[in-house]
Amino acid sequence: MNLSVIIPTKNRKGLLLECIRSIMEQTHLPEELIIVDQSEESEERLLRNNVTWEHVKFIYIWDINISGLTAARNTGISKASGDVILFLDDDVVLEADYIVTILDIYRKDFSKEIGGVGGLITNFNFTSFWGNLSKVICRGPWKNHYDFWYRKGEGLLSTHFLSGCNMSYRKEVLDRFKFDERLTGICMGEDRFFSYQVSKYFKLYMVAGAKLQHKVSPVSRNKERNLRSLSIYSNYYFYKNYVDKTFYNIFCYSLNMFGNAFISLLSGNKERIIGTYSALAKIIMGKYLLSNS
Repeated sequence: MNLSVIIPTKNRKGLLLECIRSIMEQTHLPEELIIVDQSEESEERLLRNNVTWEHVKFIYIWDINISGLTAARNTGISKASGDVILFLDDDVVLEADYIVTILDIYRKDFSKEIGGVGGLITNFNFTSFWGNLSKVICRGPWKNHYDFWYRKGEGLLSTHFLSGCNMSYRKEVLDRFKFDERLTGICMGEDRFFSYQVSKYFKLYMVAGAKLQHKVSPVSRNKERNLRSLSIYSNYYFYKNYVDKTFYNIFCYSLNMFGNAFISLLSGNKERIIGTYSALAKIIMGKYLLSNS
């Protein structure tokens, strides 16, 4: 099976180089690597001079007018030729067997029921008090799989969410679905919105053997207040646009909103409280805004 890797990036050349080098050290190389760069200046010369591209086709797209992550991913898809397309954040570092482990899941799926596969982040730990409390309010379409996703799992886990920092899909899936380009600038949840749609028609799995680190650089990351606002907006956008309005799903969304409001108060963190409650107020007034440039 041929594999294309797509990496959207913006102003993080050091992290991007480290990510690319981990790809070039894989036991199974991809057929092509597509960089969609929204940086102020082109980094093509840097990448060509510092990476050996002898065995991998290198496609570089530099366009400062691309409006965010979703548009960048769709741009990359339009150039990709692989049977499987792997999306990576520019701040991840793959272990050597990541790609071969991902492809092995697809190769064994003769009926092509599996639409997407993601790996195991080894350096995150969601076992804090706040992380465990947050799991209580995640029900129905909001249910997460953090216990597997971050460090604890083994084998395969069926899921309806894949993490945007490392998620792969069959080309047939991406011919049918596209990322939501209504989401521009810095947004949250675009990977969840996409994978949730796909999960209604294909099986999605996380596989523990495909390991990576996600460095989550502070560059271009929002502060606590904006982060909490984006989280509230994201849940609302997901509910409004992607979730069936059954009684159970309405209950799950209500639990999520009230739970987040309660947890923010319990935290005593001023920035978290302001971010959470300002977002809730804007949603009530019909003035929510998911994206933030």
